[in-house]
Amino acid sequence: MKTNKYTFLLFVFFCISSYSQEEIDLDRLDDQYREDQFYVGGTLNFLAQTSPSFSQTGLSGGLQLGFIRDIPLNKRRNIALGVGVGYNLNRFNNDLFVGKEQDGKHVMLALNELDISFDKNYFTTHAIEFPIQFRWRTSTSDYEKFYRIYAGLNFDYTFHFKSFYQDENQNLNNSNTSFLNQFRTGAHLALGHGFINFYVQYYFDSLLTGEIQNSQEQVNFEILKFGLIFYIL
Repeated sequence: MKTNKYTFLLFVFFCISSYSQEEIDLDRLDDQYREDQFYVGGTLNFLAQTSPSFSQTGLSGGLQLGFIRDIPLNKRRNIALGVGVGYNLNRFNNDLFVGKEQDGKHVMLALNELDISFDKNYFTTHAIEFPIQFRWRTSTSDYEKFYRIYAGLNFDYTFHFKSFYQDENQNLNNSNTSFLNQFRTGAHLALGHGFINFYVQYYFDSLLTGEIQNSQEQVNFEILKFGLIFYIL
């Protein structure tokens, strides 16, 4: 897990350092120019690390939106910090059952080890996110079609979790399980030109914590997200 963290961070900083700044007339710059932006994005969600007893089943997706305040750091105002707040919604299709027993006790079970046939099993999460970014771009106040690399950390608070299980006999729902890891940290990278930007995000922490009862393993549910993000002034 630590290797994945360091590899991702090295990749982020390599991308930033690989670009050189353009020559520009500093006397013509607008000293009030900032890239305060609303953002909206969509991702495909993958399980980067799991416990051996369960895996992802099918495609999973996510949606995020929010606002980032831009804080320029140099005279040209093409290097900045970004501090924001947003919301993200995610779904994860997998074969790990998270629910309750008849006595109300919370339980996690690896369905593939129980030889159970099911139609659907997935989690949905709702979270508030706080991104902090180091921002590099080729923009000025009068040049809007520019290249950008935004890289940084995100701090998430998951305020709602819901699991759903369906087979031919029953539908089961469970919300706000005790296994939920509500506070998580990750790293992200956005790069592109103009309106369209590619986006990748990796969480350092597992979404769930605790023991899978029938396999007696500690659950590991680390998430990697790929998609597009759009920044709107």
